[in-house]
Amino acid sequence: MAKYIMSDIHGQYKLFTEFLEKINFSEEDNLYINGDLIDRCIGSAYLIDFVLQNDNVNLILGNHEEMFIKAYEKVDLNEDLDIRDAIYKNEDGEEIKCKIHKDEDVSLWLANGGFETIQEIRRFNRHSGRDLFKEFYEYLKECPKWMLIDEHIIFHAGVGFYFGKDYSDEEIQFILARAEKDERFLWGRYLWDSAFLKDSIKIPSEYTGVIGHTPIQNTDYYVENPIQDSIFKESEHGSKIINIDFGTYKSGMIGAYEMDNKEVKVLIDGEIKKFQI
Repeated sequence: MAKYIMSDIHGQYKLFTEFLEKINFSEEDNLYINGDLIDRCIGSAYLIDFVLQNDNVNLILGNHEEMFIKAYEKVDLNEDLDIRDAIYKNEDGEEIKCKIHKDEDVSLWLANGGFETIQEIRRFNRHSGRDLFKEFYEYLKECPKWMLIDEHIIFHAGVGFYFGKDYSDEEIQFILARAEKDERFLWGRYLWDSAFLKDSIKIPSEYTGVIGHTPIQNTDYYVENPIQDSIFKESEHGSKIINIDFGTYKSGMIGAYEMDNKEVKVLIDGEIKKFQI
């Protein structure tokens, strides 16, 4: 029985199923998806259905799931919404066309790929007779923001704290439960910068943090040996972190970290490449 962690699939259902087939994933294995299952690409509805139908697949909340929850609680996603076209500048100064709504939470989701997900789930509902919006919302309300599994601390984005080296599992769980209230837990990107590599964030040396959220292509380490150099980092004080966001929605790469043998498998141009951590 293998245990895998994936992250930031962003609707790439066909690529996702191809990858699982290539690694011979079976019902005897376990998969933990570290947030951002949905949005940006066509396939979100089928990914949601896959997760709902498979008990050996577990979802940890990402910022896109959080946006879905907030939007669902504000409006009826099955009904026509008062949506307008708009243009905004992203963090790179690029002008991006998007959809907006009078509610700020709904607009935030629409601007980050939610509009396409709404249209897709509506089509799914018409053909299936189900209410996938409701099913997914009820499922998400039971999903955690972090998991502690086999000396791996799994969370979507960032943490604003550090652990002592001798903390027990119970103490670590207590700290995580408090920290998850910080929005950086789902939105922060600083865990992959020089602050982490120096001394601002500490994870016990016997644990490995596993994150997503920031595509490896957007890091300073994606240079000479891009994938190998961008996946794993160890700080000056011994904290270890693995980033498994492969920028799937743009790059066409998708991968997973296999916990037992500490190996990252990435599907690139139809072939599985392996990287030892």
